Amino acid sequence: MEATLYTINGCEICVQARNHLERLHLSYQEINILEEPNSVTTLIDRLGEVITPVLIIKNQTIIGKDILNLQT
Repeated sequence: MEATLYTINGCEICVQARNHLERLHLSYQEINILEEPNSVTTLIDRLGEVITPVLIIKNQTIIGKDILNLQT
């Protein structure tokens, strides 16, 4: 399953989301929007705003604490 997790430094929910995905053994690519500024455009195009964490999986977008409700 291909997934992308957008994060930012200092974001506690981002850390929780990353840990949750690892507990689910979900393979994902993490993109830190501070380290890859071009990714901001992707978030704006998709969401109309910049927010983290954002998980994009199977063309579904899951934002913030909702990622912690993800099940396999």
